[in-house]
Amino acid sequence: MIDKVFITNITCEGLKNPLGIDNFKPRFSYEIVSNLQNIYQESYHIVVTLDNEIVWDSGIIKSNQSQNIIYDGLELLPCREYKFTVSIICNGISASGSSKFETGFLNRKIKAKWIGLVNPDLRESNSPKPITFKKIIKINKEVKKARIYATSSGLYQIYLGNKKIGDRYFAPGFTSYNHNLQYQIYDITKELKEGNNDLHIVVTPGWAVGIFGFTTASANFSKEMGLLLYMEVEYLDGTKLVLSSGKSFKVANASCFKYADFYHGETYDNNINFNDLEYEDVKIIAPFEKNNLCADFGVGVKEIKRLKPSKLILTPKNEAVFDFGQNFAGLIKLKINGIKGQKIKVRHAELLDKDGNLYTRNLRHAKAEVNYICSDGYQEYSPTFTYMGFRYASVEGLSNPSLDNLEAIVLSSDLEKTIEFNCSNHLINRLQQNIEWSSRSNFVDIPTDCPQRDERLGWTGDIAVFSRCANANLFTKRFYEKWLQDLRSEQNSEGAIGHFVPYVKCIPQTIPTAGWSDAAVFVPWNAYLAYGDKKILEDNYECMKKLVECEKKYAGLDSTGNQKYIWTKPFQFGDWLAPNEAHKEWMAKAKELGTAYFANSAHIVSIVAKILGKTKDHEKYDKLFKRICKTYKEEFILNNGMIKNGYQSAYVCPLYFEMFDEKLNQKLAKWLANDVIEHNYHLTTGFLGTPFITFALCDHGYPDLSYKLLLQETFPSWLYQVKQGATTIWERWDSLRPDGFVEDFGEDINNMVSFNHYALGSVGDFLYRRIAGIEANYLNPGYKEFKIEPKLGGNLTFANCKYHSIYGDIESNWKIEGNVFTIDVVIPCNTTAQIILPNQESYKVGSGKYQYQINL
Repeated sequence: MIDKVFITNITCEGLKNPLGIDNFKPRFSYEIVSNLQNIYQESYHIVVTLDNEIVWDSGIIKSNQSQNIIYDGLELLPCREYKFTVSIICNGISASGSSKFETGFLNRKIKAKWIGLVNPDLRESNSPKPITFKKIIKINKEVKKARIYATSSGLYQIYLGNKKIGDRYFAPGFTSYNHNLQYQIYDITKELKEGNNDLHIVVTPGWAVGIFGFTTASANFSKEMGLLLYMEVEYLDGTKLVLSSGKSFKVANASCFKYADFYHGETYDNNINFNDLEYEDVKIIAPFEKNNLCADFGVGVKEIKRLKPSKLILTPKNEAVFDFGQNFAGLIKLKINGIKGQKIKVRHAELLDKDGNLYTRNLRHAKAEVNYICSDGYQEYSPTFTYMGFRYASVEGLSNPSLDNLEAIVLSSDLEKTIEFNCSNHLINRLQQNIEWSSRSNFVDIPTDCPQRDERLGWTGDIAVFSRCANANLFTKRFYEKWLQDLRSEQNSEGAIGHFVPYVKCIPQTIPTAGWSDAAVFVPWNAYLAYGDKKILEDNYECMKKLVECEKKYAGLDSTGNQKYIWTKPFQFGDWLAPNEAHKEWMAKAKELGTAYFANSAHIVSIVAKILGKTKDHEKYDKLFKRICKTYKEEFILNNGMIKNGYQSAYVCPLYFEMFDEKLNQKLAKWLANDVIEHNYHLTTGFLGTPFITFALCDHGYPDLSYKLLLQETFPSWLYQVKQGATTIWERWDSLRPDGFVEDFGEDINNMVSFNHYALGSVGDFLYRRIAGIEANYLNPGYKEFKIEPKLGGNLTFANCKYHSIYGDIESNWKIEGNVFTIDVVIPCNTTAQIILPNQESYKVGSGKYQYQINL
């Protein structure tokens, strides 16, 4: 075999051949693969060209850096295509690769005018009906290149003729629109034909204008729908056709889409053609300031896969219900022979009730239905401007329904899957699948809480505790960067972070809350661990610091005027959704948990300050961290290590957050272990303790107990949900009782029962970091250096894990046969790893494949 080195997965700003980069200093990354061991990059050389002219030549850089290399050439020009080549030398072997990127406008402006209806519906208690814009484009020469740059107030979909342009859903995406409004770029070179081209753009209320938030208020960001569009066609002869939204466009206060919003669904009439609508003059409007514009900086929502129904059920209520066998976020696709005027209604639900009928009570105000009006003949339809969270779909209006009439389209932000995990316990394998499905279902342009009911908000607490697990399952970098930009934009003047981002008019959000506000620290820090990009820390550092100062302020003063460092005020969710307790009891745990989370955020900020070379800040926040820890110990912990009024999460958080020395940790861990045993090997943790309880036990002398919790099959536990038939992670430990009844939690928390919520799935992190043993190192992050140290237990006889890091595949595959432990590992090029075996033998290795074997 010839010794070879290759460059793969070349990206610019985390994308392959991106169309529309609005960054004057884009970042280049690539992976290295080889059939050799111990491959390490010696140098790189990047050349960027525009029209065959060099705009940046990095020169040969003696460095092993292959990720996040920052462009440092001539100022980039707007709306131009750049090509670049990457050349490297590894172990004396050369390799090269090439790619390209196209810039956006680079200045937060589009050369066009906002247009809308002359007489829009401005009521704030409803979602206005969809509208349609029209423009005829005349092409009289051969086209070399054509682009549309577009955004909207509301959601939009572009059609040329009757063909949809683009494969993404819900453009322009969900952002804090008054701060950051994305525009999209479409390559329509192959879509234009010589002669007249009918351009239609449907705009619906969406997140900005429509009903959104659990109070079902509308107009959260704007009162009226509108369009902003710029089009440029370059002919082969070098001339150009430029078109921009303005008075030359027409608009109809109607569409084939009769209704559309996220909660209630979509109504579509297949008998209406764009050209049948009555168009009128447009009005120049100003729904947002134009300096809030930016090219796509997130990841669009796209079709991920399709599902076939597993069975067709006739319920006791005589409803035809299609069972897809899997809870997910997405859409149905109808395939029917219809008669003009025939009406089809599809209702969606996550489960059937105890009698076998569609259960929709947990949807609250959301109707979650699709209404379709047929034309004559065979037709197919799936919604465009809504999505649902469901496993079951009931269909009304079909005389003889069959499995062929329906399929499902799974939607999610278009994020690369990065983990594969399985082990000898089939219930754990199903748990991992549930984690993956809930990740997909709730990464729909923003990190949401749930995909089904009248919520689907960017709750900060959920993603704070789940972000590290999410990083393992999906390539989240751009997804987080977009969301964090909105988080920073919405941080208030005293430093508080809202309960959800982007903010909508549900509840006031001017106060910090432990765990939820701490997303401003957790999410960028976990992204840095996974992707090693210091820019993530640089972009978010001031926000992180302001939050800690805000938490310090609310920690308050004692009666003598001294800082207390105990954070309880003014409002805390506490250990949200802890089992067998009401919400007042969750909130009563605020004192210990608020203080522990305060300490952790101060600690992370001190580390980030050190990484960024901010020595004084490092010393300041390290001192603050130690002072909070001292106060926690004095206020809550007895000499024997017992916490006053203790509960599992009160022990878990100080242990995982490394607040104390090993001597005290051993005392705390013993009390935690005793509590777990007293609860018959069950957890009692909610949102703030659950992600860390298995680590707290495993890392402090009780690995067997961590496995007992993980493998527990009765309520409350992860595997109780699996045994109950869950195909996603539930919001609550007890969402479904053993007898099949959905638990009624009373009106005081508004029937808060979701069967697709990722927060409690954060235990996936334990599968990858302890069972498989793959652990990042913040001193050299992004898995540039890492360790593989499996923790055995739970009678598992094997575990296989493959994680696609930014450098390539990391594999940890171990098995036990008799008393022989064997592990096979794969280390990607340009990285090093420490392999630690169960007998504590340790090996430091470079890239390649290795096998180790010991007797247990």
